[in-house]
Amino acid sequence: MSVLYITTQGAYLRSQAGRYVVTHQDQEITAVPEVAVEGVVLMGNIQVSTHATQALLDAGIPLIYLTRNGRFRGLLQPGYPRNAAVRLAQYEAALDTDFALAVARRLIDAKIQGEIDVLRKWRRNGWLVGDDPVDDLTDLRRTLDDRVVLSDLVGLEAAAARRYFQGLGAALPPPFVWAGRHRRPPTDPVNALLSLTYMMVVGEAISACYAAALDPLIGFLHQLDYGRPSLALDLIEPLRANGCDHLVMRLLQAETLTADDFVHGDNGCRLSEDAMRRYLTHYESFARSARGGRAALRTAVTRLARGLAKAVRDREPLVIDTSMEGPE
Repeated sequence: MSVLYITTQGAYLRSQAGRYVVTHQDQEITAVPEVAVEGVVLMGNIQVSTHATQALLDAGIPLIYLTRNGRFRGLLQPGYPRNAAVRLAQYEAALDTDFALAVARRLIDAKIQGEIDVLRKWRRNGWLVGDDPVDDLTDLRRTLDDRVVLSDLVGLEAAAARRYFQGLGAALPPPFVWAGRHRRPPTDPVNALLSLTYMMVVGEAISACYAAALDPLIGFLHQLDYGRPSLALDLIEPLRANGCDHLVMRLLQAETLTADDFVHGDNGCRLSEDAMRRYLTHYESFARSARGGRAALRTAVTRLARGLAKAVRDREPLVIDTSMEGPE
């Protein structure tokens, strides 16, 4: 089973004879058996028939709405979370300063470890030469237990991120260069790919939150902010480096995406339509791949959500399994 991504602007999705059929201007683009689909992602101006919507809901399949550039807009989730006790426990846990701090510390610890792991992987692959941030990140990680307020933890995480991104910049193949993190809008191809991949995984995390009966808006590391899916952002932190960033690096190193695949405009830098389709093919493969007993990216997000639900319900330490892997 796989996720059906629809990117053609003005396309129409309908359900017909046990298949999901995508058309554009009355011409069929693709058709897949309904039993082969585990999720549907609509990017931009895509229409969906009532029959297709009902078929997705009946099958328990989420329908995710993204902008044309991949920013999360909303989610049609089948049913509703039935375990209200988990949400109540989550709200209580978020108000427990000591518990919330412990969860935030665990998330940052796993994130920095992921940064260390992926930098070592890039060095093994011959992509990272010269300056090595691993020792500095290891030293920062050792001081986590000394940080007793959230603002100090956030400051440490920011310092680690700055040092890590220096390593990411050193590993980029020419002609790509690192000029710092620029999000809104992304100003260059590397930032465009990072932002797109983070947004894709945030969508996965929001869906995983609902499936685990969690509220995606109530986080522990990311604080409350109107409309921000703070818990979903929490969940992707341990997976940013070894998941999202590694996928971006692989695509650039293998020249799957080149500088010619990006367009620049008033809304910053983004992939061309053809390049977006290629990206989504590789993203889906990476999100589903698992080797050597290690979890795929999508499975890792689901495990994190379930682990957090258990932690808040039982008021026990959060256990994070970061043994997530895609191809080297």
